[in-house]
Amino acid sequence: MTYRKTGAKVLAFLDEHRLLATPEHYAFAYRYLFGDDATLKTSVAAIIDGGVRIKPHQIEKLAQPARLPSAANDTIAPHLDHIAATILGIIGTAAHEAGAFGKELTLAAVELVESDAARVHQVVARMIAQADRAEAGLADMSRRIAVLRDEIVLATNNPKSLQSREFVEANLRKALAALPSRLCFAVVTVDQFEAIERDHGPGVADRVMRVVAETVQAGCGEYRVGRWAVGSLAIVFDGISVGTATELLGNARSALAARNMKTREHDRPLGTVTYSAGVVQTGSNDAKSLMDKASTLARDASLSGGNITQSGLSL
Repeated sequence: MTYRKTGAKVLAFLDEHRLLATPEHYAFAYRYLFGDDATLKTSVAAIIDGGVRIKPHQIEKLAQPARLPSAANDTIAPHLDHIAATILGIIGTAAHEAGAFGKELTLAAVELVESDAARVHQVVARMIAQADRAEAGLADMSRRIAVLRDEIVLATNNPKSLQSREFVEANLRKALAALPSRLCFAVVTVDQFEAIERDHGPGVADRVMRVVAETVQAGCGEYRVGRWAVGSLAIVFDGISVGTATELLGNARSALAARNMKTREHDRPLGTVTYSAGVVQTGSNDAKSLMDKASTLARDASLSGGNITQSGLSL
C-alpha cells in the first residue's frame, strides 16, 4: 500500500469518528489500522462496535504504551517514549500539512477553471501563499528531525557524534530558560580553514574538522560539541564561569597545536592547526545576541592571528 493510500485510510477513520487530525490521533489511528498490536485492535473494536464513535479521552487511555523493564545499562530505553512520540508527531503533522495543501490546490484549480480573467491573479496569489506556508512547515519539520537525531545520538552515548547546529541552538535556548546567569556559549573557528581547503582539498579540510572536534570534545568533557558554520563548532557551557570555559578551550587549543598533522594522500606535513574562539557569558535569555556575539568574537580573533577571547554580555 502506498503512503498516499495509507494516509487516506487514516484520515478517513478520523473523519468517521469526528476526530481532529492531530499528531496524537493520527498516530493512534495508524497503530489501530496498520499495526500488529492485537490487544489494541480488540479494545478499539469493542468500543466502536455498532457504529459508536471513539472519543478522544478513550484514545488517550488506549495510547498509553506498555512499559517493559529495561537493563540497567540500557541508555536509550528511557528516551523511547519521547522519541516515538516525536516521530509520530512529525508524521502526523506532515500528513495534516500535505492534506491541507492538497485540498487547497484542488479548490484553487476548480476556481481557476470557473473564474473570469479578473479573478485569476487572486486565486494564483492564494496558491502561492499556501505553497509558502507548506514550505515553511517542511523546513520546521526538517529542524525537528535534526534535533531528534541528536537526541537519539545523546541517548546512545556516542561521544564521536557531533550535534547539529539545530540541536545546539535548541540546547542553548533550553539552558538559557533554566539557568541564564550561569551559562556560557562558545564558537570555535579553525584558523586559516579556507586556506586548508583551498591548498589541500575538501577531503583534508573535513578530516581536519573531525580532528579539531575530537580534540575540543576531549578538552571540554561533558559539554558536548556541535556543528556551527563552515570551519566552526559551538559549545554550550552550562553551570560554569566564562573563565573556566575559556581555560578548557585554551587547554584543548594547546593540545591541538602540539599535534603533527599530515595529509593522508601525499604524506605531506599540514603544519600546525589552531583555532580561535569567542566565549560569552550572559545573565539574559536572549539567545540570538549570545550567538551573534560569540560568532563575532571568534571571527575577529581568527582574523587577527588566532586567540581565545571572552566577554560578559549585559543584555
